[in-house]
Amino acid sequence: NTIETVESNENSAVEEESIGKMTNIFTPNGDRVNDYLAVESKNVTDFSIVVLDQNSKIVYQSNESNFMWDGVGMNGEIVPAGNYVYYITARDLKGNLITKHSILRIQR
Repeated sequence: NTIETVESNENSAVEEESIGKMTNIFTPNGDRVNDYLAVESKNVTDFSIVVLDQNSKIVYQSNESNFMWDGVGMNGEIVPAGNYVYYITARDLKGNLITKHSILRIQR
């Protein structure tokens, strides 16, 4: 009698594709605590984040998965405290679309 063991590399080397926890508040006031909006992502491609104000105007966007937004708008001006919404899209390593969104409160 022989016992054959077959190991599969499918599950052992696979790292999960993901977009991390979506922050819903940040305080870009220079106190070095929660001064940036950042979302951890791993094993994704075609990353995009867009932040919209209450009038659906884009105030920030980036294609960098390791972005850190400091609350300065695309026009170079500090965005006011208030409620915003942000959307993230990316693709996992198999090409599947990942979409997430969150309400965002900026406090100064």
